[in-house]
Amino acid sequence: MTGRWRPTLRAALIVILAGVVIWGIVDGAARGPSPDRVGRLTRQLRCPVCRGEAVADSPSSSARTIENEIRQQVAAGWTDQQIRDYYVSRFGRSILLDPPRTGSTLVLWVLPLVVLTGGAIAVLGMLPDGRRRVAWRWTTAGLGAAATAALVVAGATQAGARPPAALPLDSVVQPAGTAPTRDLSTVTNAEMEAVIAKNPSVIGMRLALATRYLDAGDVADALRHTAVAIDLPATDQEYERALRLHGWASALNGAPTLGADYLRAAIALSPTDRDALFFLAKVEFEALHDPHAAKLALDRLAKLTMDDTQVQVVGQLRAAVDAALATAGTSAGSAP
Repeated sequence: MTGRWRPTLRAALIVILAGVVIWGIVDGAARGPSPDRVGRLTRQLRCPVCRGEAVADSPSSSARTIENEIRQQVAAGWTDQQIRDYYVSRFGRSILLDPPRTGSTLVLWVLPLVVLTGGAIAVLGMLPDGRRRVAWRWTTAGLGAAATAALVVAGATQAGARPPAALPLDSVVQPAGTAPTRDLSTVTNAEMEAVIAKNPSVIGMRLALATRYLDAGDVADALRHTAVAIDLPATDQEYERALRLHGWASALNGAPTLGADYLRAAIALSPTDRDALFFLAKVEFEALHDPHAAKLALDRLAKLTMDDTQVQVVGQLRAAVDAALATAGTSAGSAP
């Protein structure tokens, strides 16, 4: 190789190595700390109803719902990893725009390093023989191998140390590192209160306890929990259940108009929720004194499958509503 090619090769080598360094710096900066955690997280998650668009960039209502949930999760003290795991548990790994450095996706991170390292070694191999060329080749190979190994170790650590998608329960219900050993029905209210006090974002247990309080007629304690539950990050099913229980508790606590609004919101999310429809019919009829609105809810409920006990209970309410409507019709007909 003639000497006139040496400056060109050196320049090419410098460009390649500089590219590796710049790529690492830019990539690291993109993943580094940011004062806007909500913005960073919404840029890492894919809008579930869009094509390859981040939640932060999508105008869809689903994206705005996720953004609001993330804002609540951040305010509640969730870590970035817990928030990402939560949405992975709901939508799968496709929700992540930034693929994890684990499993089959690890090749997406390792391959660029391997290609760049191999290219640098190939260019160095074109230089004249000598100690400097050998030293540069071994140095480049060592740096590439070290970077790849570090990435693999980081991926393994990420997979092994991944926190649970939901915040952990207390050992009363689920000891650390073990499967649940107690049925929730065997846990006392006091034990559940203790678990919730330590893990305020455990929405499933909070709703279960609120249901217990409602069944026992303890409306105030039920409302205390449902008022928190409706603002917690939750799955659609959990959120619908929280709206239903909060609506019923609010109505029983002397706020039937507000309760009816929450019940309607629950029904909008789950039109076949028999409990929500029944609660709404009772609130409309017994608290808001609107048999016509109660009849509408009962008509929708009648189209759903119910067991014998439910049919009997709904039938009793239907008879009272029909009687009120008949009385109202008679009064209207006899009015001058």
